[in-house]
Amino acid sequence: MGLGIAARQRLLVSLLGTVALTTASAAFAKKKAPTPLQEPVSCAEDFQLIGDELKKIEADPTETATVRLARGVIPQATDEDVLADAKDACWEVSSAGGRAYHMPAFTCIGEAGARAASLDIKPRMNNTDAYCAYQMVVELATRSGADDETLAEAHQGRGDAMLGLSQQDGPRAQRFTSLAIQAYEQSIELSATAARHFALGRIYIGLGKAKKAEDAITAGAELEPKGTETALALVSLAELKRDNDAPPEDVLGVLQLAKKAAPDSLAANGAIGIAYYELGKPAEARKALEDVIDADPSEGMGTDTVNYRAEAHYYMGLIEAGEVRRASDWNKVAEHAESAVKAGGGDTRFRTLVCLSHIARGGDPIADGDSGAWCEGQDTPEGQLMRGMYYLRRAQYVPRFTLRSPPSRNELKWREYLNQAEEAFEDGEDDAEGSVDWPGVDKAPELAGSLAFGQDVVGHANLFCRTALDADGKAREKALFDAYGVLGCKP
Repeated sequence: MGLGIAARQRLLVSLLGTVALTTASAAFAKKKAPTPLQEPVSCAEDFQLIGDELKKIEADPTETATVRLARGVIPQATDEDVLADAKDACWEVSSAGGRAYHMPAFTCIGEAGARAASLDIKPRMNNTDAYCAYQMVVELATRSGADDETLAEAHQGRGDAMLGLSQQDGPRAQRFTSLAIQAYEQSIELSATAARHFALGRIYIGLGKAKKAEDAITAGAELEPKGTETALALVSLAELKRDNDAPPEDVLGVLQLAKKAAPDSLAANGAIGIAYYELGKPAEARKALEDVIDADPSEGMGTDTVNYRAEAHYYMGLIEAGEVRRASDWNKVAEHAESAVKAGGGDTRFRTLVCLSHIARGGDPIADGDSGAWCEGQDTPEGQLMRGMYYLRRAQYVPRFTLRSPPSRNELKWREYLNQAEEAFEDGEDDAEGSVDWPGVDKAPELAGSLAFGQDVVGHANLFCRTALDADGKAREKALFDAYGVLGCKP
C-alpha cells in the first residue's frame, strides 16, 4: 500500500530535519492493499477495529509532529510520491507495533487519499483508502466521545470518498451516491456548515432534484451569505432551474443573490448576462457580460459545468447580431464568436455563429474560401442549411465570365459552388424539424421550408444575376436568406 520505509523517511527528513526517527517497521511492512469493492467497500484489515475497548494513547512528540507536518503538506501537494510518502508516514503512526489507534493519523490517511483522488491519481484506490480511513475516524470518535465537529468532518470525508467512487464505479454509482448523501446529512446534523450544505446541494443538482438542491443550497447561503463558494453554489442552482425551464425571472432572482454574495464573481456576472438576454434586456445583459470579458484571466472560466468566459463572448455576439445595420457590423459578431471558440473549444453554437457572421459579412474570407472551415463538419439539417448558404455566398464572389466552350475556369467554379449548395440543401432535408432560430432574423422560418427554399434559390440563379424566384408565401424564408446576403447571385 505504501512506498516503504525509505520513502517515508524521505518525507519525514524533509519535514522534521534532524528530528530522530524511531518507528517500528514490522507492522508497516505487513500493510495490505484494499480488497475489491463490495457493499459499500471492503477495507483492508488495517482499517478494522479490533476489540471493544480503546486503549489510552500516550502522546509521543515525534509521532505527533510526524502527523501534523504530513497533514500540512497534503493540501498543496500535487506529486504522487509526496502524497504516498505522507500517507505512508501516517500509516506507521496509526497502529505501529500493535499500539492503540491514533485518530489524527487515520484522518491524515483520509486526507492524503482524498487529495490524490482529486488529482486523478489512482482515484479508485485512493477514494477507497479515504473512505476506510474516515470510517475508522467515525468509529474511534464515536467510542472516545469526541466533539461533534470531529465526527462531522469524518462523515464529510466519507461522503466525499463515496461521491468519488460513484464516478469510478458505473454499475454501483447510484448506491455510492446514496451513501454519499447519507454521510453528508449525518455531517450536517452534527455540525452544519455552508460547505456541507453546498456539497449536498451539488449532489442533488447532479441528480436533477431541483427542490432538494434548492433547500440545501439555500440553507448553506443562509449560514454564509457572502463569499465565492456561496456565489458558485447559487449559480449552479440557477443553471439547474434554467435547464428545467424555470421562468427567467426566477433564475435571475437566484443569480442576483449570487452576485450579492460575490459581486466580482465571473460565474455570477456571466449567468446574469445570459438571464437578461433571455428576458429581452440586451443593455443590462451587455453590462454584465462585459464585466466577464474584462475580468482578470486569473479568475478562471466559471463553474465546473459552464465556461462563462466563452458564454459571455457568445452572447455578446448574439447581442451585436441583433444590432446589425450594415454588413461591416458583422465584424463584431465574428470577433466575439471566434473568441468564444478560443475560450471554450469547439461548441457547435460557437462555430455556427462564426460561420453565420462570415456568410453575412462576405468579403475576402468568403471569396478566398478562408472561412469555409467554420461552415463544414455539421451533418445536422441546420448544419447543411448553413453549409448550403455558405456555398451560395461563394458563388456570388466568382469573377464575371462569359459562356464559351470549353467553359472558363470561373464558370466551372461558379457551377461547382452552386452544385455544392444544392447538395447541402438536399442532404439536410432528411429529418429536418423545427425552426431556424438564428440571430439577425425577427421571425424564425421552418427548417424544412428553408432547405427547400435554398434549392429554389439555386435553381433560379443565372449568369446575369437575376432570379425568377417566386417568394410569395415564403416571406420568412426570404427574410432569412436576405439577412445573410444569399438571396441573389451577387454580393
